[in-house]
Amino acid sequence: MVEHMKTVLETFPGHSFRAKWQTDQLKKLVENLPENECVTVHDFSENYRCTERIEIQSSYFQRTEVSIHVTLIYRHAVLEIDGTSSTPDDPNIICEHFYVISPDEKHDQYFTRHVQNLVSEYLKEINYLVDTMHEFCDGCQSQYKSRHCIGTLVESVAEFGYNKIIRNYFESCHGKGPQDAAGGLLKNQADIAVIRGQFQIRSALELFQFAQSRLTTPRSYACKRRIFKYVEEIPRNRKSFKPIKGIRTIHREETKNLQTVLFRTVSCYCDRCLESDHCLFTDQVGISLEVKVEADDSNLEDKTLEDDSNETVADMINSGNIFAVLCDNEENDFFLLKATSGSHIFDPPIRIRPGDEIRTTCTYSSLSSNETIFFGEGTSDEMCYGFITYYPAQNIALPYCTTWKTVEKCKRYMPQFGGIIDGCKWKDFLSGGNEYIGFMMIELAMHCDTTCSSNCTEKVRNLREHECLRGDLGDFMIFKLQRKYPSISLIKDCFRENKSDNLKAYSYCLILSLAIMYFS
Repeated sequence: MVEHMKTVLETFPGHSFRAKWQTDQLKKLVENLPENECVTVHDFSENYRCTERIEIQSSYFQRTEVSIHVTLIYRHAVLEIDGTSSTPDDPNIICEHFYVISPDEKHDQYFTRHVQNLVSEYLKEINYLVDTMHEFCDGCQSQYKSRHCIGTLVESVAEFGYNKIIRNYFESCHGKGPQDAAGGLLKNQADIAVIRGQFQIRSALELFQFAQSRLTTPRSYACKRRIFKYVEEIPRNRKSFKPIKGIRTIHREETKNLQTVLFRTVSCYCDRCLESDHCLFTDQVGISLEVKVEADDSNLEDKTLEDDSNETVADMINSGNIFAVLCDNEENDFFLLKATSGSHIFDPPIRIRPGDEIRTTCTYSSLSSNETIFFGEGTSDEMCYGFITYYPAQNIALPYCTTWKTVEKCKRYMPQFGGIIDGCKWKDFLSGGNEYIGFMMIELAMHCDTTCSSNCTEKVRNLREHECLRGDLGDFMIFKLQRKYPSISLIKDCFRENKSDNLKAYSYCLILSLAIMYFS
């Protein structure tokens, strides 16, 4: 653990610097916003769960959820709209909260692209002409930071009528700021109105109607007005784009033309950068890297929406990167892993047809460790993962498959197997109400202590005849249960000792038989 913390702390100073730097750049840009430019801060708020003042008990478990996307808009004042003007000598920056409310619960790149379009239409309605749009958002790969998001951003410049779009990413994956407070205010006021019996909010449309009638005029000086938009359905018919290497490490991208973007490690809005001149802090922020964006037309005939988990796996797995992997463990939701090599893209691609099987070899090395390594699922155990990204994405509930010895996770969870492996209903077996587990614990308590006596070994051999306790599947069941029932490990240990004793007895008999044959 200490060694792992040392490794993590090596990257912490850089993380801390980027987190503060990106936030400071947003503040500096808003304070010195050039004319005909606009700043937007995008983020999804946590879904609103509709409630009723008087409701039946079962409705608690069947809440209708509503998606809320919040955008903070910073722009110069428009006299006809704001009652005041903004000039170079006397700049007047207006802040508006722009909400998009929808029953569509899929928070993806198509949703955020539609929000961009609504913001652009609003700015045109108030006659605020935008030359350059500056966007700030978190680094969520399925919403803002993937090859498809970047490709769509390049196309959006011409569609929205901007000269260029500069997108900046906060260091944290889910940045916290005023946009979170704005989303919380809407949900809090909606709950209060329902509790007081002033409104019934049972759907996204009713939440929009409540907000439109009650919350458009804020009391705070920090926000000029709130704009609410209702969207029944998000269009999802955008094109796909080819992979772009290394996008997980960048924090700024700028559109150059219809096929090129400029990447930078971090953002900078120094005086010269605001004037599109040579940056004053090149040593700290680095230089811009020009990257070409290409559409992926290879799978247009059977194009399907990509699952979030397959979005940018190739970009995420680079040598040295630390990332989380969902695990099948009762005590941990995920494990932290460190990639020791980068991803490999097959060129030309390999065509996988239905029924084909993919087999890979994963080699684990413990040469760098001075301690004994045991098999397990943790990063300190003997284990290794291999990731394969395939296109187009398939509509499957389990987009990954790990193996515990010979027990495949896919066979345990995929619906076509019905939750049965070699006659074992493994979910029922692991459930708290399984009577056989109680029977096992009683047998172990009565006939076994901490040693594998002959009586205990005999009982263990009988217990292992159960269909869920045979072979590798049985070892897996014991592995899952031993955290809750530590003594159950005797079933595995004594069974192995029994097999070892049987092997010894067989060996002695074989030697004795050979000796008799030799001397006779």
